[in-house]
Amino acid sequence: MKCKLVGIQRTFDNGHGTHNTICFTLSRDYIEKNRFLDEAETLSSSVGAADPSGRPRTREQKLCRALAGVVSEHICSTAIRDYARHHQLDLSVYKKTHVSASDQIDLTVSRADVSFDVEVRSSGHFKKNLQEIYNKDFSILGWYVTFAKMAEKKKDFYITVLFPFLIDEIFEQIEIKASIAGGATKKMLDEIGVNRHLKQEGATYRVITPIAKASDGPEILSKIASADCDMAYWQGLENAYS
Repeated sequence: MKCKLVGIQRTFDNGHGTHNTICFTLSRDYIEKNRFLDEAETLSSSVGAADPSGRPRTREQKLCRALAGVVSEHICSTAIRDYARHHQLDLSVYKKTHVSASDQIDLTVSRADVSFDVEVRSSGHFKKNLQEIYNKDFSILGWYVTFAKMAEKKKDFYITVLFPFLIDEIFEQIEIKASIAGGATKKMLDEIGVNRHLKQEGATYRVITPIAKASDGPEILSKIASADCDMAYWQGLENAYS
């Protein structure tokens, strides 16, 4: 078993445009073989002892969030590399180590003599209605501050990954499904983003809400790769998870 691109989920934004999300499935064998759990165990020590609202997190909750982060970074780096390889683009993707809460970078993408920082955010849900997910209930998350983190360096790109289950239930999954829901550039977040608390007292997030207002999965990957958005690349991959 492996990390498999299983297809595209399509829905419509409020302007009747199409919003595409890139869907992956990871088997438990793949996760164990690639030592994701070991990496999550190491990273869990850097997960905040409390959530953005200040509520304490248990060790298991921190481990769940760390594993969700490892999976999210993996599918994003895989998707970027595969897209670049298919289009014969000279591009490299590196995972960055944790430096500090205010200067954390998940991925660095290098092209020619320039490089970009990519922040990967993840969230879980139990909703089935795609219209509600992408047009109402979820946002692209950018930089944020909390009572424990008073500043954060703005990154060049932000990607939001959604799991069709609650993050605290990630270890209960027989296989892990995850979708690159969309993303935004720093400029987009500055120009059309808003500041929201997202029901987290003491936290302020820069967001584009709803998700469908931002770039969809294929669009944000194309922007990161500085390539045209080639939807033919995804041909034949519709109706994921159906």
